[in-house]
Amino acid sequence: MKVVYPGSFDPITLGHIDIIKRIAKKFDEVIILVANNEAKKTQFSVDQRIEFIEETLKECDVQGNIFVKKHNGLLVDFVRENNADFIIRGLRRANDFDIEYDMARLNKHIAGVETLMVAADPKFTHIASSYVKEIAKFGGDISEMVSTCVANKLKKHFNL
Repeated sequence: MKVVYPGSFDPITLGHIDIIKRIAKKFDEVIILVANNEAKKTQFSVDQRIEFIEETLKECDVQGNIFVKKHNGLLVDFVRENNADFIIRGLRRANDFDIEYDMARLNKHIAGVETLMVAADPKFTHIASSYVKEIAKFGGDISEMVSTCVANKLKKHFNL
Protein backbone atom coordinates (compact mmCIF):
# COMPACT_ATOMS: atom_id res chain seq x y z
CA MET A 1 0.00 0.00 0.00
CA LYS A 2 1.09 3.51 -0.80
CA VAL A 3 0.41 6.62 1.30
CA VAL A 4 0.91 10.35 0.90
CA TYR A 5 2.04 12.43 3.88
CA PRO A 6 1.44 16.04 2.79
CA GLY A 7 2.53 19.21 4.49
CA SER A 8 4.36 22.47 4.15
CA PHE A 9 7.33 21.17 6.20
CA ASP A 10 8.63 24.72 6.67
CA PRO A 11 10.94 23.31 8.05
CA ILE A 12 10.66 19.60 8.77
CA THR A 13 10.81 18.82 12.49
CA LEU A 14 11.67 15.73 14.49
CA GLY A 15 7.93 15.33 15.09
CA HIS A 16 7.45 14.95 11.33
CA ILE A 17 10.34 12.47 11.23
CA ASP A 18 8.76 10.42 14.01
CA ILE A 19 5.53 10.08 12.03
CA ILE A 20 7.45 9.25 8.84
CA LYS A 21 9.41 6.50 10.62
CA ARG A 22 6.25 5.01 12.06
CA ILE A 23 4.24 5.00 8.83
CA ALA A 24 7.20 3.73 6.79
CA LYS A 25 7.07 0.54 8.88
CA LYS A 26 3.40 0.00 8.06
CA PHE A 27 3.20 0.84 4.35
CA ASP A 28 5.07 -0.26 1.22
CA GLU A 29 5.66 3.28 -0.01
CA VAL A 30 5.50 6.68 1.67
CA ILE A 31 5.42 9.83 -0.42
CA ILE A 32 6.25 12.98 1.50
CA LEU A 33 4.45 15.67 -0.44
CA VAL A 34 5.78 19.17 -0.04
CA ALA A 35 2.85 21.39 -0.70
CA ASN A 36 2.88 24.91 -2.02
CA ASN A 37 -0.01 26.20 0.07
CA GLU A 38 -0.65 29.76 -1.05
CA ALA A 39 -2.63 30.41 2.13
CA LYS A 40 0.55 29.91 4.17
CA LYS A 41 3.44 32.34 4.08
CA THR A 42 6.43 30.03 4.03
CA GLN A 43 9.96 30.99 4.99
CA PHE A 44 11.61 28.63 2.51
CA SER A 45 10.95 27.71 -1.11
CA VAL A 46 9.53 24.31 -2.01
CA ASP A 47 12.93 23.23 -3.35
CA GLN A 48 14.68 24.33 -0.14
CA ARG A 49 12.15 22.42 1.95
CA ILE A 50 12.67 19.31 -0.18
CA GLU A 51 16.43 19.65 0.36
CA PHE A 52 15.87 19.96 4.14
CA ILE A 53 13.71 16.82 4.11
CA GLU A 54 16.12 14.75 2.03
CA GLU A 55 19.10 15.75 4.19
CA THR A 56 17.14 15.10 7.38
CA LEU A 57 16.04 11.66 6.18
CA LYS A 58 19.70 10.76 5.54
CA GLU A 59 20.86 12.21 8.86
CA CYS A 60 18.15 10.33 10.77
CA ASP A 61 18.81 7.15 8.77
CA VAL A 62 15.28 7.02 7.41
CA GLN A 63 15.48 5.75 3.87
CA GLY A 64 14.19 3.02 1.65
CA ASN A 65 10.51 3.21 0.85
CA ILE A 66 10.26 6.99 1.30
CA PHE A 67 10.06 9.43 -1.59
CA VAL A 68 9.85 13.22 -1.55
CA LYS A 69 7.80 15.01 -4.18
CA LYS A 70 6.21 18.39 -4.78
CA HIS A 71 2.86 19.33 -6.19
CA ASN A 72 1.02 22.53 -6.94
CA GLY A 73 -2.67 21.74 -7.00
CA LEU A 74 -5.30 19.72 -5.22
CA LEU A 75 -3.97 17.06 -2.89
CA VAL A 76 -6.60 14.57 -4.04
CA ASP A 77 -5.41 14.95 -7.65
CA PHE A 78 -1.86 14.12 -6.57
CA VAL A 79 -3.09 11.13 -4.57
CA ARG A 80 -5.02 9.76 -7.55
CA GLU A 81 -2.20 10.47 -10.06
CA ASN A 82 0.21 8.54 -7.83
CA ASN A 83 -2.21 5.67 -7.13
CA ALA A 84 -1.91 6.18 -3.39
CA ASP A 85 -4.25 4.37 -1.03
CA PHE A 86 -4.42 6.91 1.79
CA ILE A 87 -3.52 10.39 2.94
CA ILE A 88 -1.68 10.51 6.27
CA ARG A 89 -2.19 13.45 8.64
CA GLY A 90 -0.41 13.96 11.93
CA LEU A 91 -2.30 15.19 14.97
CA ARG A 92 -0.51 17.07 17.73
CA ARG A 93 -3.49 18.35 19.70
CA ALA A 94 -7.26 17.97 19.90
CA ASN A 95 -7.92 21.07 17.81
CA ASP A 96 -5.85 19.52 14.98
CA PHE A 97 -8.46 16.77 14.83
CA ASP A 98 -11.29 19.20 14.15
CA ILE A 99 -9.44 20.78 11.24
CA GLU A 100 -8.15 17.50 9.80
CA TYR A 101 -11.51 15.76 10.18
CA ASP A 102 -13.23 18.39 8.07
CA MET A 103 -10.53 18.14 5.41
CA ALA A 104 -10.69 14.34 5.47
CA ARG A 105 -14.45 14.40 4.94
CA LEU A 106 -14.06 16.89 2.09
CA ASN A 107 -11.36 14.79 0.38
CA LYS A 108 -13.57 11.71 0.71
CA HIS A 109 -16.56 13.61 -0.68
CA ILE A 110 -14.87 15.12 -3.72
CA ALA A 111 -12.53 12.29 -4.65
CA GLY A 112 -13.25 9.19 -2.57
CA VAL A 113 -9.82 9.50 -0.95
CA GLU A 114 -9.48 8.21 2.62
CA THR A 115 -7.39 9.88 5.31
CA LEU A 116 -5.64 8.13 8.19
CA MET A 117 -4.77 10.25 11.21
CA VAL A 118 -1.67 9.49 13.25
CA ALA A 119 -1.31 10.83 16.78
CA ALA A 120 1.99 12.53 17.49
CA ASP A 121 4.28 11.07 20.10
CA PRO A 122 3.71 13.16 23.27
CA LYS A 123 7.37 14.21 23.32
CA PHE A 124 6.79 16.11 20.06
CA THR A 125 3.33 17.61 20.54
CA HIS A 126 4.68 21.03 21.49
CA ILE A 127 6.88 21.32 18.40
CA ALA A 128 5.62 23.25 15.39
CA SER A 129 7.59 24.54 12.43
CA SER A 130 6.43 28.08 13.16
CA TYR A 131 7.78 27.84 16.74
CA VAL A 132 11.07 26.43 15.49
CA LYS A 133 11.54 29.35 13.09
CA GLU A 134 10.73 31.91 15.78
CA ILE A 135 13.13 30.36 18.28
CA ALA A 136 15.87 30.05 15.65
CA LYS A 137 15.39 33.64 14.51
CA PHE A 138 16.38 34.86 17.96
CA GLY A 139 19.24 32.41 18.42
CA GLY A 140 17.44 29.95 20.69
CA ASP A 141 18.30 26.27 21.00
CA ILE A 142 16.33 24.15 18.52
CA SER A 143 18.65 21.13 18.66
CA GLU A 144 15.98 18.85 20.13
CA MET A 145 13.30 19.96 17.66
CA VAL A 146 14.98 19.56 14.27
CA SER A 147 17.84 17.65 12.69
CA THR A 148 21.35 19.07 12.91
CA CYS A 149 21.34 19.91 9.20
CA VAL A 150 18.09 21.90 9.53
CA ALA A 151 19.36 23.67 12.67
CA ASN A 152 22.50 24.69 10.78
CA LYS A 153 20.52 25.89 7.76
CA LEU A 154 18.26 27.97 10.00
CA LYS A 155 21.26 29.54 11.73
CA LYS A 156 22.71 30.43 8.34
CA HIS A 157 19.35 31.73 7.09
CA PHE A 158 18.98 34.02 10.09
CA ASN A 159 22.68 35.05 9.96
CA LEU A 160 23.48 33.63 13.40
